[in-house]
Amino acid sequence: DLMLYTSMSQVRAHRSRGMHNAAYLQIGYDEDRYFEGPAEMYGSRFDVVFLGANYNDRQWSSLPGHEAGLRRAAVSAMRSQFGKRFGLFGRAWGGGAAHLPPAQSGDVYRASHLSLSVSLCSFLERYSSDRLLRALACGAPVLMKAFDDWQSFGLAHGESALVWETPSEAVALTRTWIDPARREALREIGRRGAALVREHHCWGVRMQELYPLIV
Repeated sequence: DLMLYTSMSQVRAHRSRGMHNAAYLQIGYDEDRYFEGPAEMYGSRFDVVFLGANYNDRQWSSLPGHEAGLRRAAVSAMRSQFGKRFGLFGRAWGGGAAHLPPAQSGDVYRASHLSLSVSLCSFLERYSSDRLLRALACGAPVLMKAFDDWQSFGLAHGESALVWETPSEAVALTRTWIDPARREALREIGRRGAALVREHHCWGVRMQELYPLIV
C-alpha cells in the first residue's frame, strides 16, 4: 500500500528502511472556505492573527527539537506589541483566547492585515502546517516562520510571504508592513500569495499529483 507523508524527511527515512512505497504529497485546502475577501473587509478586525493550539511540551517529547516554545514566544511578543489588534484563536492559550471552528477561520483571515504561521517544527523538509495554505488562500499576507526548503512551495520573501526566524523579526516585519503608507504593497503580497496557492496548492492540483503515485 502507498504511504503518503507531508515531509520529504519522513519519506527518506522510511525508504532508507526498505519501505519504497513511501511518497511525498502535501496537503491542500478547501477553496469553498478559503478564498480572498472584499477590499473593505481586509484588516478591518486585526493587524495580525494566529490560529493554532498552545501545545504542551510533554505532549511532543517524541519530537526532539519541536518549536512549541517558539510558538509561545511569538504569540507572547505579538500580544505584548499589538494588544487587541492581535487576534489569537486556539486551545490552551488563556486570556480570553478560544478555539475557532474551522468554518469561521476564513472570515478571520480575511479581516486581518497579516496572519502568523508557526508550525510545530521547521526542520522536516517541506513540512508546514496546513494553516499556511489556508491563510495564503484568504489573501492575508503570511508572516511565515522559515522551514526547511520552504522555497519549494513557490514562496518568495517580500513577494508572496514575509519570512522570519525569531519572534523579534516577526514583530519588526509586522510594524513595518502595517504602516498605512505600505498598505497597498502589503495587500499585493497577499494577492500574490493567494494566486500562488490557487494555482499550485489547491486540492485539484493535489489530486493531479496523487494520480501518478497510484497508477
